Amino acid sequence: MPPVTIVWHGRGNQGAVGASAILTELVAHLVEQGQEYDATSAPIFGAAKEGEPIRVYNRIGRDPIEVFYTPVKLDVIIIVDPSIARGILIQGTHKDTIYLINTNKTPEEIARELKLGPHRVVTIDASRIAREELKTKRSHPNTTILGALLHIFPFFTLESMNKTIETTYEEKGHKVVSTNQRAMERGFAETLEFDGRGTDIPWEEVVLPKKIAWQDILPGGSVPATGNFQVNKTGTWRTERPILDLDKCIHCLSCAQACNDNSILTEEGENGLLKVVGIDYDHCKGCAACVTVCPSKAIHMVPEKETK
Repeated sequence: MPPVTIVWHGRGNQGAVGASAILTELVAHLVEQGQEYDATSAPIFGAAKEGEPIRVYNRIGRDPIEVFYTPVKLDVIIIVDPSIARGILIQGTHKDTIYLINTNKTPEEIARELKLGPHRVVTIDASRIAREELKTKRSHPNTTILGALLHIFPFFTLESMNKTIETTYEEKGHKVVSTNQRAMERGFAETLEFDGRGTDIPWEEVVLPKKIAWQDILPGGSVPATGNFQVNKTGTWRTERPILDLDKCIHCLSCAQACNDNSILTEEGENGLLKVVGIDYDHCKGCAACVTVCPSKAIHMVPEKETK
């Protein structure tokens, strides 16, 4: 029997990678108890550190898992952040695919909003529960979502999940363990479900990208346009802000070359050469690439909340 395939859709630093790893640890504990299971976890990251859409794949099965390619048929789709672009959320689904979504909306409401099609949908307001229970600088909804996941995999128990969370966070102390366990248990208790199979839940239309021949590719990998860059203000993803000290800046433009969001502002100087004049915070995601490459230490990071 093929393994169950799971994909987590989230953004960098929301805890999806950690939750996927905890899930594989849970399976390892079942093996220690004499049950025959196997599991793998494989994350796929974007170019930026935080806020960038990411995917993480789990496979869970009774037999040893010997395949590691990206799954093309998905049994469970976990949406940590519903703001992820539509269309990708229904790729690889089949009639029995189950959605688990972090949202404060009802399962049927979010299924219609995202046009998920007639599927079983499980929801949990994981972000709210994480804020209430974890009370940290940045509350991650991952352990709360793991509690909701127990409704999809009944062979996992609250007891085994609690034990796995304990071994995962034990080095961080009892408080971290207990708060994550409470968040997980609330995730299990406050989950809502809706079986949309046989209903009129609409499908999102998937528009496949146009295939181009190699002759159509510009030399040197040139990017002729930035698409929706200007209107997509990704600065809201940032948790830390780069601060530029122009008195230290030597205008070498290393930061401008390293920035993958084109957020280093420049203008022509008196000598006709470009000089750095500031940072576009509407689009800067706080990846700190500019800090890493700056030879004169003219840029440093500060927590976003301290800049308000």
